[in-house]
Amino acid sequence: MKNLLTKIVVLFLVFIFTTAFLIYINREKTVKKDVIMGEPTLPTMSFLYGSDRQINEIVGYTSEMEISYMRDSLTPIAADQNINIVIENKSNMIMSGTAKIYQIGSSEALEEIGIDAGNIRGDGNITNISLTATTPLNNDEEYNLVIELKTDRYENIYYYTRIMKISSDETLLKEMDFAKGFSKATLNEESDVDISTYIEPDDTKDNSNLGNVNIHSNYNQIMWGSLKPEKVTEPIIKIHDIIGDVASFEMVYKVRATNEYNTYEYFTVSEFFRVKLNEVSLYLLDYERNTNQLFNVSGGNISASRINLGICDEDTQEFKASEDTSNIAFVKQSGLWLMDISKNTITSVFAFEELDDDDIRNTNISNTINIVSVENNGDVTFIVYGYMNRGEHEGKVGLSLYKYEKNANIVTEKVFIPFNRKYEVLRETLGKLSYVNENDIMYMKLGKSIYSVDFTGNEYVEVIGNLEEGNYSLNEDGDMIAWENSADNNYPDTIKVLDLEKEKEYTITAEEGKCIKVLGFLGDNVVYGVARKSDIVTDSTGEVFVPMYEAKIVTKENEELKNYSKEGFYITGVDVSGNMLNIHRVLKNENGYEATSDYQIFGNEEENNGEVYIDTIVTDSKQKEEVIVFAKKVTTSSKLSNIIPKEILFSDSNKFSIRDIMGEDESYYVYGYGHLISASESLATSIVMADKASGLVLDCNGNKFWTRATKPDSYMMENIGLEGVGADETDRLIKCVKAVLTSNGVPSDNLEEEVRSGKSLISVLNEKLSNAGSTKKAYDLTGCTFEEMLYYVYRGNAVVGRRSDGVYYVIIGYDMYNAIMLDSSTGEIFKQGREETEEMFRLGGYRFMTIF
Repeated sequence: MKNLLTKIVVLFLVFIFTTAFLIYINREKTVKKDVIMGEPTLPTMSFLYGSDRQINEIVGYTSEMEISYMRDSLTPIAADQNINIVIENKSNMIMSGTAKIYQIGSSEALEEIGIDAGNIRGDGNITNISLTATTPLNNDEEYNLVIELKTDRYENIYYYTRIMKISSDETLLKEMDFAKGFSKATLNEESDVDISTYIEPDDTKDNSNLGNVNIHSNYNQIMWGSLKPEKVTEPIIKIHDIIGDVASFEMVYKVRATNEYNTYEYFTVSEFFRVKLNEVSLYLLDYERNTNQLFNVSGGNISASRINLGICDEDTQEFKASEDTSNIAFVKQSGLWLMDISKNTITSVFAFEELDDDDIRNTNISNTINIVSVENNGDVTFIVYGYMNRGEHEGKVGLSLYKYEKNANIVTEKVFIPFNRKYEVLRETLGKLSYVNENDIMYMKLGKSIYSVDFTGNEYVEVIGNLEEGNYSLNEDGDMIAWENSADNNYPDTIKVLDLEKEKEYTITAEEGKCIKVLGFLGDNVVYGVARKSDIVTDSTGEVFVPMYEAKIVTKENEELKNYSKEGFYITGVDVSGNMLNIHRVLKNENGYEATSDYQIFGNEEENNGEVYIDTIVTDSKQKEEVIVFAKKVTTSSKLSNIIPKEILFSDSNKFSIRDIMGEDESYYVYGYGHLISASESLATSIVMADKASGLVLDCNGNKFWTRATKPDSYMMENIGLEGVGADETDRLIKCVKAVLTSNGVPSDNLEEEVRSGKSLISVLNEKLSNAGSTKKAYDLTGCTFEEMLYYVYRGNAVVGRRSDGVYYVIIGYDMYNAIMLDSSTGEIFKQGREETEEMFRLGGYRFMTIF
């Protein structure tokens, strides 16, 4: 009995010791993880719609943001105007707050609702808040909603969404259920949706990449081929837009699948749906699925000759190698890794997300990592910009410059520069230029200027100003810029080229009687065009056309490499694709210029020998996979070792913000597939891009300028007509423009005199609109299609278009088959088939303008 008791005591002590040891070990692991970056601490927010549908999970911001740039989710509310909020506390206690409702484009709150003990209900880790808007909101109209919370850990946390009072709950709920059912069906989960009924397979499209799948992919591709993934996290559906009976949704979640090594591999999936439900049927208008494999050191992803990045949703992956190619830094899914081939080690330098992480605060991929440099000793300089998911700057948007010192195994933040607009806006701005040279000078393009930022002195200086789309170009590496530097933008006679790394500049000067224009870069070589001033044409609208008779390619030392010219042919622009320069040309004839075939020039081929490069492999289960191929194989016998930095040292220096540097915002923002996809100063360019993405165009205040929406079957403007017949091209234009001005109640005094003087038509019209006290403006929409112009027509805005022979028309209506127009050569209203009209304006160069 005594021996038995002794055994029990010993076993009990062993159990206690083992348990304590395991707790201690796990405690040490937790501490180590927290030292590196720290766990996210901000609460997350979502909303309830209908009786129990949880929608629109969003993250919080620790500084106040500019409302008009925070477009993301759209939260529907019912006729009772109740707003039901669900908060995951994440170790916070919600104390109080406010909810403010704004009209789109307004900075003054329409209503402010208090959040206190009366409308807060806590239940463990969940807090429910019920609010009611008392100000009557218009049906189917968007409003901005800003919710500010105070917790026991944070003084202010800001959450941003849009709200809309829905006139038809049933329609939206059915569309939402369809999107969820379609998503489940792709993973062979229980669903009532028959996928084959809704997709539109196109055999000409690529069906070899699981990273990009859309409505035109084949059935097998949409069903994941032979990968057989299973869902790891349950998505909360996000509503992006509701336009009439069309709604756009997004779901983000994780799946996993086993590989040939019987190891789980994890993938982040983003699905976008555009769904329409009317009295006849439900239609899937658009579907896109993007998949990214999360990088895992285990599972056979690293061999002696390459790194397997797996399934990627983009063709180009960010990577950079040291000069001796022994150290390779690469980015995968918001994580930065460093591979040392000589020692067979891989370091997770920086990461917001982990493999099986289901926390939206970590899986919210709203940031970008750019590798600046990799040294032979393994030191890496890199930039992180966007929303900071965790760490010292959690809840802020901005830009951080970091340096990883390999020998010390420490990441040090050099500087953090905050920004008070959404990540995607920052990406579209900094994505054009954010370069750091070896002297710790950073160059950023913000607005129409390029600034240099000296991190040692925390100062910034404007280096280049007055940049406009079309008068400058950056090389692919982002370390060289060429720009036109002339007093007269229509007749540029000087091009300057700046090497940002060496901080050296040279000038290209035009010969007498000629002008030169920047066309682009072929590698580090500048491409520019030469035109005779005598060939430059100003048309009846005041627009200037610069036909270039020669293209030249020069090195960064300003030495000519190649040139192209051909009698009778003129250059209008170029495209660069890899090592090829595609030259767009027109042919001169007695009537002016007509488009002709392109011409290709190839640069000097560079051998890949001895270089690290990206390649593609194809496997049965994952299909197309991206790999980084080493310049030399791993030769050490050491087993692959995975290293984690000891700590990240954060900077507290932010004497200025990116917003301090930026000037007035004149950009148009294109939203497609639920996200910001482009920012441009050209409305026409933005419309074309939005049309391709089934999206919409907004200005900086959130005002809608164009959208791919369902149009009425027919529409016709009334009380608009022409005063007689035009005698020549300019006269025909003037009569059409007068008709549009009159329909807007604006006098057209001295219009003919001003137009014939050579002034820009758009500037003349905007001056007249301003003098008349109108809030409308004139817009040059050259490059848009006829069908795109109907968006303005059915909203009561006449559009002026030009035929190739100089005849102008006023588009005033349409029906299902015809365009309805005023003809300036006859003065009459007439109908013409829509397809025929589209072709007529295409041959005329798609020249349009309107007032709205």
